Amino acid sequence: MSDLNRYPYSAIIDRPPLSLPGNARIAVFIVPNVEYLEFLPPANPLRNPYPGAAPNVQAFQARDYGNRVALWRLFDLFDELGIKTTASVNAAVFEHFPVIAEEMAKRNWDYQSHGIYNTRFAFGMDEAMEREMIETVIDIVRKATGKTISGWLGPALTTNPRTPDLLAAAGVKYWADMFHDDEPT
Repeated sequence: MSDLNRYPYSAIIDRPPLSLPGNARIAVFIVPNVEYLEFLPPANPLRNPYPGAAPNVQAFQARDYGNRVALWRLFDLFDELGIKTTASVNAAVFEHFPVIAEEMAKRNWDYQSHGIYNTRFAFGMDEAMEREMIETVIDIVRKATGKTISGWLGPALTTNPRTPDLLAAAGVKYWADMFHDDEPT
């Protein structure tokens, strides 16, 4: 398949104005990526998990800083401003750092999956493997937070033509890999 053909072309100038709740003029979707990158990830024949050679200490440390420091600052900021957000989370974060799941659950955050690890791609997976990854993510998030995922952003933005069908079959409400518009399509 050379083209995804999942949505028709629609120029924004040809559409009716988007109506937002409460006649708001702007909508903001705050979604911090909360990621887990393996130091020495398994090889993928279609894409190197890190730019350059592995291990990529710089990328690994940026992820570690995010989970050890930056996320906690976001918790404080969102608490202060009364913002409930959606986390785009690699499910492995909840297994490696259960306190993060506890803090998100305490704040009643929503969850958009970002796969299991950000270093394990959907590229190259057959249908059964991809379905298993989706089911595993749903199970990990449910066990860690008591909630299920609402949406999906593929691990490291990797996807397959069948991904949206597998997500729909699993009850996932939206697919965020295609950020092709200012409005939901």
